[in-house]
Amino acid sequence: PAIWSLRGPHLLTTEDAAGWFGEEWRPVYEGFLAQMGAASLVPLIVEEAAVGFLLLGKKSGSYSEGALGLLAVASSQAAAVLTSARTYERRIGQRELELSAIRELMQTLRAATTLNEALNSILDIVNSLVWSDASSVLTVDENGTTMTVRAARGPAAGLLVEQETLPLDGDSIAARALRERTALIDALS
Repeated sequence: PAIWSLRGPHLLTTEDAAGWFGEEWRPVYEGFLAQMGAASLVPLIVEEAAVGFLLLGKKSGSYSEGALGLLAVASSQAAAVLTSARTYERRIGQRELELSAIRELMQTLRAATTLNEALNSILDIVNSLVWSDASSVLTVDENGTTMTVRAARGPAAGLLVEQETLPLDGDSIAARALRERTALIDALS
C-alpha cells in the first residue's frame, strides 16, 4: 500500500482508507474515522524506512500544523524506541533458545547410558538448532594424532561412524580448529 511511502505526519480523510491502507484495512480505518472528528497518521522512520505508524484520532477539533510538527519530532523518538525494543526482543528470544538447548542437552546427556547415545543426542540437538544436510561428531584419539567419526547424520552417515579416522597433523581444517580452539567455516565451491 501507499502508506509505506509516507515520510511525515498526514491528516487523514475517509478517501485515504483504500489508498493508504489497502482494501483489507478499509473497514477498520473507516470504523476509526466514524468515531473521530479528525485523524492523523504519523510514520515511524528509522534510516529512511518506515518501521511502524502512529494513528491518532480526536473526537472534536482538528490537528494544527504545530501539533503535526510536534508529532514529527515525537515520532522519531518512538521509532528509535520501537527499533530498540525489537532488537532487544530478538536478543532475548535468541538467548532463550540457547538456554533451552543447553537445558535439553544436559537432560539428554544425563539420561544417556553410553557414549554413542550421548554423541547421537548431541547431534540431534545441534541439528534442531542449526539446519544442516550432514553432521558428525569426531573425537580426538588418546594419542592426539588422529580423530574418529563417532556419530553422524546425513548421507553416508552409517559408512562414516567408527570407520573414518583422520590425521590431525599439518594444516587440515580439523587440525587448525583444534590448534586455534575456534569454530572454522569452510565454504565449498
